[in-house]
Amino acid sequence: MSQLIILGAFSNICKIKVFDNLNCCHFFDEIVCYDKKPATTNQFKNYLQKQVWGNTENIISKVEYIYGNFNDYHATITHLITDSTIIYVCIPPKCYRELLSSLQIVVKKFKIILEK
Repeated sequence: MSQLIILGAFSNICKIKVFDNLNCCHFFDEIVCYDKKPATTNQFKNYLQKQVWGNTENIISKVEYIYGNFNDYHATITHLITDSTIIYVCIPPKCYRELLSSLQIVVKKFKIILEK
């Protein structure tokens, strides 16, 4: 099972490009969206359907939303990471140090993509 974790899922780049591009991609069985905006998975799916540019109908069923701060990855996402996880980072660069520090404890062979 391949998994994508998107950090900064409410970011503008995700809104105007990332989710529309993912809609055409069939690589991921699960898409975990993470951001500091309080929301439920259903609220986030509604956001994808009504506010994101482009088409998202192919990814809606794969999405789970997790609310958290950009400094508590160890408590919110590190336990989700597998050997087939790709982490797509759309958060401010000032958060990278904390993110990379938190990910050092993960013993899986995941990949990380920095948007900035």
